[in-house]
Amino acid sequence: MIAPFLISLAQAALTILLSLLPSALAPLGDSALRDERAIFSEVCFAAAAAHAERPTTLRSAAALRQFHTQLAASCQRPLPAPHFDFAAGRILFGLWSRGEGCGARHLLTQYERDDAAGRITVRARFVTFGDCPYELLQPLWLSAPASSGYHIVLRVDFP
Repeated sequence: MIAPFLISLAQAALTILLSLLPSALAPLGDSALRDERAIFSEVCFAAAAAHAERPTTLRSAAALRQFHTQLAASCQRPLPAPHFDFAAGRILFGLWSRGEGCGARHLLTQYERDDAAGRITVRARFVTFGDCPYELLQPLWLSAPASSGYHIVLRVDFP
């Protein structure tokens, strides 16, 4: 009887500990990537689920408006228009990852900018923790400067 209690207590402690860690999206080394999850923080679960595990790259305000319209069509409530500054060739890219557990996060494992090839490669590891029966959708949205003509390769590894 005490073993299940201790397991439950350990899972709760792990959940609290992971929530106190610094953001898992801190830039790798000297990368210029920025965490842009806040842009889509108001997106409803249904819209995120409809776009889960589909990498998206947005290169202009018009593309962001079109993507917002697609997301809003899945929500039961109005979705605030997102704001992002595409000046100086900044781009926005990302996805939502799906899992099950008490919580989830992305850990950036690779960032490579190849100016000669015009390619940016980002790799992340999606981890879930805890033994909860919750369906989770975790956003991974990043921006990169001076990248409007670059091909974006975004890969998420699932353990």
